[in-house]
Amino acid sequence: MSLQPISTERRRFDDEYDDLSTMLSLFWDPNGKTDAEIVRKAIQDYDPSWLKKVVAEGQRFLIQHELPMELVADTANRYLVTEAEQRQWLQTLLDRVQAELDAREAGAKRG
Repeated sequence: MSLQPISTERRRFDDEYDDLSTMLSLFWDPNGKTDAEIVRKAIQDYDPSWLKKVVAEGQRFLIQHELPMELVADTANRYLVTEAEQRQWLQTLLDRVQAELDAREAGAKRG
């Protein structure tokens, strides 16, 4: 059984990974939307420089070993039981954001 992250870990996560935490909160209440739809909406609504910060923070979080991975699932309100599931979900999210950013930039160069 996994213990819930303590409040000091939550505060540290929110402080050190502010942009990532904000992005993950977009998934809290999906209102029937898929993760891909939420990402597409974020790409439309948010500045690309902020989204790049999200990806960088997410990658940095994935390689750290101090804060529990459960913070990702808790912040995004996702039922992800194992650390492997949590890591995979976050990596998939980051890959999706990066792919959407790349497609947006490619379209801007052509247009």
